[in-house]
Amino acid sequence: MKIVQVLAMEGSWGGIENHTFGLCQELAKTNEVHLIIGQKYKDKLPQIGNINYHYIDFARSRWNPWLLWQLYQSILKVQPDIIHTQGGKASKIIALLSHFFKFPCVATVHGMKNHLRDYLRFERVIVVSGQVAEKFRDIRDVIVIHNGVQAELIPTCTKRIDKPRAIAIGRLDTVKGFDRLIQAWIGVNFHLDIIGDGSERARLQGLIDQNGLQDHVHLLGFKDNVNQELVQSQFLIISSLKEGGPIVLAEALLQDIPVIATDVGMVREFIPTQYIAKTAAIEDLQQLLEYTLSHLDHLSNDFETAFSKAKNSLTLTAMTNKTIAVYQTLI
Repeated sequence: MKIVQVLAMEGSWGGIENHTFGLCQELAKTNEVHLIIGQKYKDKLPQIGNINYHYIDFARSRWNPWLLWQLYQSILKVQPDIIHTQGGKASKIIALLSHFFKFPCVATVHGMKNHLRDYLRFERVIVVSGQVAEKFRDIRDVIVIHNGVQAELIPTCTKRIDKPRAIAIGRLDTVKGFDRLIQAWIGVNFHLDIIGDGSERARLQGLIDQNGLQDHVHLLGFKDNVNQELVQSQFLIISSLKEGGPIVLAEALLQDIPVIATDVGMVREFIPTQYIAKTAAIEDLQQLLEYTLSHLDHLSNDFETAFSKAKNSLTLTAMTNKTIAVYQTLI
C-alpha cells in the first residue's frame, strides 16, 4: 500500500508529532509511506526504510494558493492509495483539495474541534477518544482509535523510587493547566516534579516562588527518557483544560503507573471515576489530590483493570493495525 501522511505543523514537537511519526514508522514496515511535513523538521527526522519525507512551508496560511499548489503537486507525484491527514490544518487543506483527488482521504482528529463541516469531505474520520467522537454525533459517523505508543517497558525488578513523588509531563503551555495544578499543591506535603519546557516556564516558576512551594514543586525541564521518570513516581497527574489523547496517559498505564486526571480526551475510557477531577478548577484538583494521597496504598489495585485495558488498546501496534483496517475498507 502507498500511503501519504500529511502533518501541516511548524511548531514545537509534541503529541500530534509523536503520534504521526510513530504511526509512520509502523506503517513503513509493510507499506510505502510518504510523510508531508513542515520545513522546520528538515534534517531532524531519522531516515527509516520506506518513509519518504516531503517538506513544505506550512507556516503560510491554509488559504495560500502557492501552498495549496505545492501540496497538490507533491501528492499527485506520489499517486497514493490513501491520503491521511493529521490535525486540523492538514485536514482543512486537504478538504479544500479533495475535489481534485481521486484518492480516498482519511482524517484523524486529535482535539476538541468546533468547526467540523470540513470533515464531511473525508471518506473516513478517525478520532482519538470517545469524548472527541461525541462532538461528531450529529455530523457524521467516526471511528475511535486511541493513541498508541511504543513503550519501552521497564522490568519491575529495575524500577526504583528514590523519593515519593507525583509527576506531571507536558509542554509548559496554558492548556496543560500546570498553573492550576501548582496552586492546588498549596498545603500538600508531597513532592511534585513537572517535566517539560515551554513559554510558560517563567510564570510557573513565579507561582512556585510566590506560594513558597520551592521544597515541594520542581520544574525539571525537558527529559528524553520519559518512561524512566514515570517508573520513579507513585502516580502521574494530567491537569489539562482540553486534550485529545493524551499520549502520556498511554505511556504511564503501559508502565503500570496510576494516573489521576481532569476529564479530557480518553481519560474516562481508562481511569477509574474516583481518580478523575469533577472539573479543572483548583478546588476540584485539590479534592482529587486529597483523595489520591489518602489512598496511595490502594492505587495499584484500583488501576489493575486500567493497566490491562491499556496493554490491549494503547500500544503502537494496536493503533496501527486498526488504522490499516480503516484503509482497507477504502481500497
